[in-house]
Amino acid sequence: MVDAHLRSVTDPRIFVVGDCAADTLARMIQGRKPTPYSMGYTGQTLSLGRRDGLLQVNRRDDTVRRLFFAGRTAAAAKERICRYAKFGARTATYAWLRGPK
Repeated sequence: MVDAHLRSVTDPRIFVVGDCAADTLARMIQGRKPTPYSMGYTGQTLSLGRRDGLLQVNRRDDTVRRLFFAGRTAAAAKERICRYAKFGARTATYAWLRGPK
């Protein structure tokens, strides 16, 4: 379990690994207050084979909207999302939405 700053709730000297935790650690070393981690969502995807899938559109707080895509359109969208995630992990070129306020 971690807090909003991605630190262990049982020992504040233990951090989550990753860019967000590095930002928190750097701020603490500089004597600055860390900012809470915030991430918004846009949807969830599910593969149902290579040519079929489901993409459910969500609000930033991960609550479901009435909009969804199914079939080949959803499968193609999921493939693009996965390729983007792979590209971002390899190149450190990525962005995400801030969480709800």
